Order: sequence, then C-alpha cells, then structure tokens
Amino acid sequence: MKETGVIRIGLVDVTTSHADAFSKIFNLQKKFRGFRVTKCWDVDQKRSKEVADLYGLESVETLSRMTDIDAVMVLSRDQNRHLPYVRPFLKRGLPAFVDKTTAGTLAQAVSMYRLAKKHKAPIFSASAVRFAREIEDAKKVMKTMGRIRLIEASGPGELMFYGQHVFDTIYALVGRGARTVQNIGTDKISLLRIDFKAGLTVRATVSEYGHIPFHFTVADKDRSHSFTVSDYAYYYWKMMQAFVRMVKTGKPPFDGRETLEIIDGMCQGVKSREKDGKTLKIRGKYRL
Repeated sequence: MKETGVIRIGLVDVTTSHADAFSKIFNLQKKFRGFRVTKCWDVDQKRSKEVADLYGLESVETLSRMTDIDAVMVLSRDQNRHLPYVRPFLKRGLPAFVDKTTAGTLAQAVSMYRLAKKHKAPIFSASAVRFAREIEDAKKVMKTMGRIRLIEASGPGELMFYGQHVFDTIYALVGRGARTVQNIGTDKISLLRIDFKAGLTVRATVSEYGHIPFHFTVADKDRSHSFTVSDYAYYYWKMMQAFVRMVKTGKPPFDGRETLEIIDGMCQGVKSREKDGKTLKIRGKYRL
C-alpha cells in the first residue's frame, strides 16, 4: 500500500552507480520530503537485489511488475534500451527521467518525446553535468561579459556513450541554435566544431584517452573564463531537485527540443567523422 503522501519512484536498469547515488539522495539522505525510491528492476537480478537490500527497495523480477509507482527513472548504460524501457511508463502518463545518453538515434529520441506528449507524461533527459555548480558560476560571469564568441568544452569517453556530458554543458550555457557540426577526430577522440547562430563557435573534445576532466571555457572578444567541474555531489542533488520539481508541477526543467538537438548533433558528429570530417547540418526543428 502507498504511504500517505509519499511519491513512489521506480528505478529501471540499476547497473550504473547512478542507481546508488539517486537512492542515497532519496532514501538515506532524505533530501526530498515525501519522495522515496520504492522499487527497482534489472536484467541482472543479482544487481537488482543488491540495490534493493542497500536502500530498502523492492526488487521486481520483470519490468511488467514495476507497478504501484508514481514516477520512473530509466538508468541503463545502453542508450538503445531507453525507449523500450521507458515506453510502458510514458503510456501510463508517469513522469520520467531518462539518464544520458537519451537515445541511440535521433529517431528513437523523437519517438520518446512524441510518446510523452501524446500521453501527457512529463519527461526530461540529461547529463548531470548540466546541473553543475560551475555552470551556475559561469552563467553569472557571462552576464558581465560581451557577446560570447567561443566556447570550448571537453570531457572523457566515447562520443555517443559519454558525449552528452559535454553537449549538455554547452547547451546549459547557451541553449539551442546549432547549425552545423564537423568532427575531424578519430574513433577514440572526437574533435568537434559546432557553429551556432549569432556567430558563436563551439569546440568540443570527447576523448577516450586519459580520462580528461569536464572542463569548459567561455570567451568574448576580449576576455575568457575557464571552469573545471568538480562538485559531483552537488550536480546529482540539483538534477534530482529538477526531477522532483517536474513531478510536482508537470513541467520539465527545459524544453525537450533542446535534448533532441543535442542527440542530433552527437549523431551527426559520428557521421561527420565517418565522412572524413565533412561538415553536416543539424536539423534544429523537430515535430512533436
């Protein structure tokens, strides 16, 4: 039975450490009164039961048994599983958070957001880095600067698996408006140039070598300011705060078309590398 006044959250695919981080925030640290993670499921039932035992959840044997919840978080490492995993919950109209990477293709991401709209299910998908304290600091500094002409951003990993961290950093700072992307990198290092409207140029590096930190620089005509993201606990908390607010209000923390443009840019970045660094267009308009 539902605890009076408690919003029950289900976790789908708990392979990653994010399942631990989010469960701690809600169930151990109790950061958000009236919200609790109550159920979890994973193909790996041993891992599902481990998470359940650690944080006082019920581990269910199949996804169809993920009932009696009020909101869901899909946390799979495999972005191609996100759409089929979140689909049954969106059809029920449940608020949903989908971890990075949102989807494996732009078509999958568009289908996800269309389904959410059809069933009036609030949804957002993002990298936690979008909610970093350092991005908040950068936005304050940018208000004292002239027109931003250049942003450089970098982070570790493979472009489609981990690149959303870097893309969300960029979009958290400037929003939508990318026109083209070029990737002159290799299969291990993506070196991207993204041209935005109003003359903004973005250079992004996503590297599988060296586990480089999440770092970014903003520059106007005369000055530049650099930031390195380091407060991980803060951005996990702020992202869950955004999730809680969405569940309460039904309003996502930012326009879903921003996420679609991010996935579009990442997919085109992969294609550009495969086409020897050809500059490719980013659609920018997505019918939902």
